[in-house]
Amino acid sequence: SKEIMEKLASTKTPQPIMARCFIQKDKKLVDGKRYLILDYLQDPGNIGTIIRSAVAFNYETIIISPNSADVYNIKTIRATEGMLYKINIVIKNLNEIIPDLKNKGYKIVGTDVQKGSHPYKISGAHALIIGSEAKGMSDDVKKLCDEFFYIPMSEKCESLNAGVSA
Repeated sequence: SKEIMEKLASTKTPQPIMARCFIQKDKKLVDGKRYLILDYLQDPGNIGTIIRSAVAFNYETIIISPNSADVYNIKTIRATEGMLYKINIVIKNLNEIIPDLKNKGYKIVGTDVQKGSHPYKISGAHALIIGSEAKGMSDDVKKLCDEFFYIPMSEKCESLNAGVSA
């Protein structure tokens, strides 16, 4: 009934449909050519937007640090617009997984407004890292990068949010 939907939903005007889903635990890293890595992102909406964009740009897997916001937060799920179920998402310690990717020949590209170069199309196997909204990538993760990108923008703007940058 409408009353039950209103009670169960987290929005003021819920859709007339609801589903029960189970959280997939212990997902494994699948072989692919393009990984997106999120280092300590705190905004669930940014994570959801990034998931949606990653699907749109054919990334196969997103690796998220365990200290990031919950992938299954309702705001994250809503921001993905259903794309959460169309991409492999792995939650792993980045200091363990990035060296493994490097050993397999992946180019590790970080994002850094001070050391970065203008982005270009990366050919071949790579992992692109988006850092925390407030502090960027952690120092440990920066040390594992092969190179850095930055997004040129007007000096009138201090920064872009992580979802837009990704």
